[in-house]
Amino acid sequence: MQARKRLIADSSSLILLTKAGLLKPLLDTFQVIVPPLVYEEMTRKDQPDGRLLRTCLQEGLYQIQTPSVLNHNAHGLKGGEREVFILHQELGGTILTDDGRLAALCRRQRLPYLNALTAAVDIWRYHHIDFSTLYQALLRLIQLGRYSDWVVAYVEKLINVKLERSS
Repeated sequence: MQARKRLIADSSSLILLTKAGLLKPLLDTFQVIVPPLVYEEMTRKDQPDGRLLRTCLQEGLYQIQTPSVLNHNAHGLKGGEREVFILHQELGGTILTDDGRLAALCRRQRLPYLNALTAAVDIWRYHHIDFSTLYQALLRLIQLGRYSDWVVAYVEKLINVKLERSS
């Protein structure tokens, strides 16, 4: 059995994937690591996303890990995004974020990263959801997220299908 790809996850993507019904498939597909501040951001309020994340932690579906060095240069990032970046520097793997600043930093530094849309495509590629589920989830994610046209076009190219979205 092939080792699962490690994701260091930010709250922005976890919230979106939870709302699109893809949190459990994400956790089945990847080894997900969440920094403490991200967990706190997700569970601070008694919302369905946070309750599901709490339950998944109790079931051992992902782990919380604290960065060992918090004074690391994090390029002006704060909060959970800062911890995600530092943990990635320590552990490697792929960053999961829909935060614009962190995604831009990943592109500038050529760090591997996914957003909720591309993570959904990977979940499908690993056969953890069918295409119909992927398609509906992508439409929901686009509706919930603030994706640039180029990001949506990139995902359409990945799946070789034009997403029929309402304007």
